[in-house]
Amino acid sequence: MTGAQDEAEALVALLESERRLILDGSFDQLGAMQDEKARLVACVDADRPGAAAIDRLRSRAASNLALLAAAREGFAAAQARLRELERLSRGEGGYDRHGAPVGAATGPRTSRRV
Repeated sequence: MTGAQDEAEALVALLESERRLILDGSFDQLGAMQDEKARLVACVDADRPGAAAIDRLRSRAASNLALLAAAREGFAAAQARLRELERLSRGEGGYDRHGAPVGAATGPRTSRRV
């Protein structure tokens, strides 16, 4: 193997490790990989491995990016749900026994026929 291929294979292995961490939810460990990933990307960029190696790297990187995006969406949904539960636990929102939103102007309920 050439130096470019070695570096490309090392980067593929690092991206696979990153994938496992993402799938395991070990996001706190991703930061420790960034310096090595940046070093390998710079080496691969300078050495220009073959098209097959570049395609493999792109595929792995795109897959990890999609996993991170899905995780971010999941975190955002969980945060929104927790905010909603907290709001409801404070008595905000919901409905009274007549079906009127809690916090709406109170007054006699009237029906109007047209």
